[in-house]
Amino acid sequence: GADPAAAAAPGGVVPPGPTSVTPPPNVSPQRTYDSAFSDYTAGQWDLAIEGFRTFLKYFPRHLNADDAQVNIGNALYSAGKFKEAITEYQRVITDYPKTDSVPAAYYKLGLTYNQLKQPDLARKNFEAVMQGYQGTPEATLAKRLFRAKNKIREARIPYRIPDAAALPERLSSVVAVLYLIFNQGWSDADRAA
Repeated sequence: GADPAAAAAPGGVVPPGPTSVTPPPNVSPQRTYDSAFSDYTAGQWDLAIEGFRTFLKYFPRHLNADDAQVNIGNALYSAGKFKEAITEYQRVITDYPKTDSVPAAYYKLGLTYNQLKQPDLARKNFEAVMQGYQGTPEATLAKRLFRAKNKIREARIPYRIPDAAALPERLSSVVAVLYLIFNQGWSDADRAA
């Protein structure tokens, strides 16, 4: 998150706004966030969502509040709850409009609308991040996605997702390519230094 008021306040906490609830005694904002984030990184989507919502209930203006809101959307997306994820990403844009999480929210909205087979809404959100947040990683990703889709469309390559049964068979090839990309990039970086 990047709320300047929160960054300047002791402990990164701005005095509670009208939508906050007084936390129970001895509840640390950082421990609450870290616990939810731990559940998130472990793929425990429901626990992570509950933890981030608890964090936002007590600390809606904390330095990490916008990150917690994005992570609620990300957990819902990962759980395949795309319509619910849209609502959470939109909250980032409306509730935390001046934070560094807004480009991520627009980009994730684009991905989510793609999953819901709503290409016009996906394009609208990708364009919002490309035009309004140039130079961010999300704008770069959106541009790359647009270029790739255009190349595929121009080459008339049909888009098909492999059946679930074929995924384990293909995984080893993907992992091998990623390994080579990482190692080649690493060795090139060593030579450049």
